[in-house]
Amino acid sequence: MKEFHIILCGTSLLTNFGKTKEAKELDMTEWARLNPTDIKQIEIEKLAHKGDKRFDILYKFLTNEPKANSAELNTFIRFCELYNAEREALLYCTDTGTGVLCANVIHEYLQNSNYARMVSEPQRLKYFKSSEEFDDALVDIIERLTKIIINKKRQGFKVHINASGGFKPESTYAVIAALLSGVDSIYYRFETFRDLIKLPAIPLKLNIEEHKKIIEELRYSKKPLDTLLEEGFERDYIDRLKEIGFIEMDGIYVKLRRWLKYLI
Repeated sequence: MKEFHIILCGTSLLTNFGKTKEAKELDMTEWARLNPTDIKQIEIEKLAHKGDKRFDILYKFLTNEPKANSAELNTFIRFCELYNAEREALLYCTDTGTGVLCANVIHEYLQNSNYARMVSEPQRLKYFKSSEEFDDALVDIIERLTKIIINKKRQGFKVHINASGGFKPESTYAVIAALLSGVDSIYYRFETFRDLIKLPAIPLKLNIEEHKKIIEELRYSKKPLDTLLEEGFERDYIDRLKEIGFIEMDGIYVKLRRWLKYLI
């Protein structure tokens, strides 16, 4: 059996390290709680590589107790211990200094372990900074995950998504994108009784057929709202599609949301 694991990576490693005496000495106790837009994120990203003192100390901390010190590895290693399989894995992190640092340390650990073959360096997902940048971030997630999930399934892999880490907006939409792409399972560590939970990947499907007419109208170019109304589309129907995120207004024009074009 071949498995491909998408591992969503957060900053639990920094949270756990922040409780140590070493973290206090290195002034790293608050790193896990930094705002993603904090200017210090740029400085942290610059040290997210082997050879930097803080990276190497964090790596040593992780290797001492990988399950205890990383929520992502706690879940992934438990999954791997269930049975043997040929495994590949790829980490996805939010595009912040702390996210990149944790992902790079975990990647280094996994690359030196026998749990899975890492197919590339950690991939960065755009951070949901504001409602204005929502589309860009969502398109980024859907484009990246849909492409790799579909490709790996075509190669005969069972695809699993480790949803233990990551910021909630990114991880939530990553799981939705994975379900839309036919992922085989989602797993995480259930906090109440601290055990591994493997959820069936209930298939999600966009009701494209129901909205086929307007999708074809807008697939390649935006159209004035008045034109659509003249063509027989009801205003209530247009408003409903806007509410569910299929379309958006651009002045007097109606256009498909960019993320939808990757799934039709």
